Amino acid sequence: MKTKPQQIVFFGAPGTGKSYNINARLSSEKQFRVMIHPEYSYSDFVGQLLPTVDDDGSMTFSFVPGPFTKALAYAFEFRDQEVVLILEELSRGNVASIFGDLFQLLDRQDETGNSAYPIHNSQIASCLPEIEENVAAHAPENIFLPANLSIFATVNTSDQNVMPMDTAFKRRFDWKYVSTDPITYHDDRSRYLNNPVVYLRRKSGDIKSTWVDLYQNINRYILSGKSPLGVNEDKQVGQFFIKFDLETIEGTKRGDKEAIGQVNKQINNKLLMYLWEDVEGRNGIGRSGADRLFVSDISSYGKLIADAGVRQVFSDYFLDYF
Repeated sequence: MKTKPQQIVFFGAPGTGKSYNINARLSSEKQFRVMIHPEYSYSDFVGQLLPTVDDDGSMTFSFVPGPFTKALAYAFEFRDQEVVLILEELSRGNVASIFGDLFQLLDRQDETGNSAYPIHNSQIASCLPEIEENVAAHAPENIFLPANLSIFATVNTSDQNVMPMDTAFKRRFDWKYVSTDPITYHDDRSRYLNNPVVYLRRKSGDIKSTWVDLYQNINRYILSGKSPLGVNEDKQVGQFFIKFDLETIEGTKRGDKEAIGQVNKQINNKLLMYLWEDVEGRNGIGRSGADRLFVSDISSYGKLIADAGVRQVFSDYFLDYF
C-alpha cells in the first residue's frame, strides 16, 4: 500500500487524455468516479436526507450517501486497499460550494497520511464503520480522510474561467499538466492511438493525412498567434478530442469509403464547430491577409458546414504551412 495518499489534478487542453492518464496510473485500486457540472452541489457530493416509505406505509427521511461518503465508507472498511475518488471536469462546478466543510480534510498529516484536521459531521459518520484512531476515537462523529483514500481530478484549461478555483484549494493538490503530445501504443511506440486516415479537400487535389497530423497542425496554427481571436495554448485540442472506434480506424487504413466518410462526419460535426467558435470565429470574417484558418469566402458557420466534405474549407495558408 502507498505510504502517502495522492491528491492530484490532471489539467490540459480538451481531449488530451486526462482520464486516460488517471486510468493508466490505477490498477487494483477501488474507484469512485463523479462527473462535476455547474449545478452539482454539496448535497450531491456528500449525500442528503430523502423521503422513504416504511413497510407500514409511513414516510420517514433517511440520509442517502453521495459518492464522497460512499468512497470514504469503503476506504474505512477496507483499510488495506487503495481507494481513489475521481472528480471529472472539476472546474465546471463551484468547488468551494461542493466541498464546503470537507475542504478542511484535504490537509494531510505527514506521519499517517490521514487528515490533519477532522471535522464534525454526524450524517457522514453514521455511514462509516467504527473509527478507532486519531481524535475521532474521542469524538465518534468526527470524520477524516484515511491514508488509503486518494483524490484525483481532471480540469480542462479552456474551462478555467467558468468556475475559478481559489489558491487555498489549488495548493492542497499536486497539479500534473497533460500535454497535447500524441500517445502511442505501449507495445508499439511507432503507432499512435486513435489515429485514422483523414482526407482534406483541396482544389488541386485531396490531401491524405492522419488525425494526429491534423490536430497537431491545428495546434501549431493556434500557437503561431495567427488566429483572429488571438487565442493561446489553452485552446489547443488533444488526441482524444474526437474518439474514433477501432473498427473505423482500421477501415480508413484499408481505404474503406464508409469508414472514411464516418471519420469526415465526426470531424465536420465536432472539430469544425470548435474551431469556428473558439479559434476562427466572427473575427476572421473579412480579415485582411491570407493567414485565416478557413478559406476567405466562408463567412458563416452555416456555410462552413455546408461546404465541409464537398469542397476545400481549410485555407491554402493552413494547408501549406501547417
